[in-house]
Amino acid sequence: MNFFPTALADEAAAGAAQAPQPQFDFTFLIIMVGFIVVFYFLMMRPQNQKRKEMEQILSQLKPGDEIYTTGGIVGKIVKISENRDYYTVQVSASGTLMIRRVNVAGVLPKGTFDVVKTADLK
Repeated sequence: MNFFPTALADEAAAGAAQAPQPQFDFTFLIIMVGFIVVFYFLMMRPQNQKRKEMEQILSQLKPGDEIYTTGGIVGKIVKISENRDYYTVQVSASGTLMIRRVNVAGVLPKGTFDVVKTADLK
């Protein structure tokens, strides 16, 4: 069963044969490369620099340094495991916690832990 009349099919075939072939436009490619470059310099590069900076800070930690964790816990490092993946952190006069290295959010200035301890007692 033919849904198209023969005359229309012949005209469509003749028109398609005479239509010029479209040229490849590099504009889209240039715009996409531009977006990728902008995305790299605005998002990925600063994040990689921040990650490297944090790795350097974590590699220099030693017992006695005061840290805070991603969970908001403030404490003083008492002991570091042999593989440097776990820290034993003093959080109070009689309490210690063992935390993973990846949960350390930053290093506090010396004396911060003692100030926080005495402020909570008053």
